[in-house]
Amino acid sequence: DSYELVVKLRAATGKEILPRDFLPIINRLGLGKTYDLAIFKHIVDTALLVNEQVSFSFNLSPFSLRDSDFLKKIFAISEAKKIDTSRLLIELYERKTHHNLGKYLETLTKIRSKGFQICIDNFGSSNASLEYLKHFKFDRVQFDRDFVTKLENPNSLSIFKSLIDMSKGSKITTVAKWVDNETQKERLTALGVDYLQGFGIGRQLTEQQLIEHYN
Repeated sequence: DSYELVVKLRAATGKEILPRDFLPIINRLGLGKTYDLAIFKHIVDTALLVNEQVSFSFNLSPFSLRDSDFLKKIFAISEAKKIDTSRLLIELYERKTHHNLGKYLETLTKIRSKGFQICIDNFGSSNASLEYLKHFKFDRVQFDRDFVTKLENPNSLSIFKSLIDMSKGSKITTVAKWVDNETQKERLTALGVDYLQGFGIGRQLTEQQLIEHYN
């Protein structure tokens, strides 16, 4: 089993506050790396409470990953907790190609050498994701939601097919998110997408529900 972890806050009114609303505030306060490190620690602790065959994917900021001190800390946490790092899949969402591509690829290679898996999130939404794919063999790609919601659009579908073929040619696992109905499931399966995610596949679980499910 594999789960994507998403952090949400809950206001006093009970309303959910999504990452797109609170992360910009955290970053403006200069606390992005502190936040990412706290989340990473929590994910490792959660992973140790469930079946060892269960893997988790999650976002870490590219700015955190490019920081050598941050990397040392997550490597140290992983070693201290004795977690099988192949269970942890780091999702990258890059809108722009980093100005020092070679150095960044070295960083990704270092992360991979520690056993972590690396995924491109929102694949196909920018030229940057294609540029990275030319230079680095990712473990997984998660396609941009527009490809899933616009399966009836011939132009979008043609590009989507090309991206699937490109990924499979590089032996990269493919994931389609935002799958909400049977028609999408059938179309995506026929296109050869490896894994599907969305309300049409399963409902969201809270952390406590996930832990209880495996215990």
